[in-house]
Amino acid sequence: MWYYNRMMSKMFLGSLIGITAVLVILVMTTTHATASSPD
Repeated sequence: MWYYNRMMSKMFLGSLIGITAVLVILVMTTTHATASSPD
């Protein structure tokens, strides 16, 4: 049971990090697309 809980928490953390990374990338791309004017 202890090992099972450990695995679940690790998987949960991994998925969370992945989701956040995807969200950040999406926001970055959308902002770049909208702010098409060069610096």
